[in-house]
Amino acid sequence: MMSKNVKIKVTSAFVYGGKIRTPGKIVEMPEADAKPILEREKAVMANGGDDAKGRKPAKGADAGKGGNDAGANGGKDATAGANAKKD
Repeated sequence: MMSKNVKIKVTSAFVYGGKIRTPGKIVEMPEADAKPILEREKAVMANGGDDAKGRKPAKGADAGKGGNDAGANGGKDATAGANAKKD
């Protein structure tokens, strides 16, 4: 049985089929090839997610992790307590 082809829109450059795919380009490929590219957030579904059986574009395995510099302490300098003046 053949894999279903999907169209993805490149958001970050990657190589596929021996060619560099640049942001903004639409690439058609088998769903099995597209899945890891979508998971790495190198692309989104070209038509908003209708291709891959109604799934929305992948958000990646690290979605919700990091992404800002605030960290676990809510952006407070980790050394502030250590450098505080002691009585």
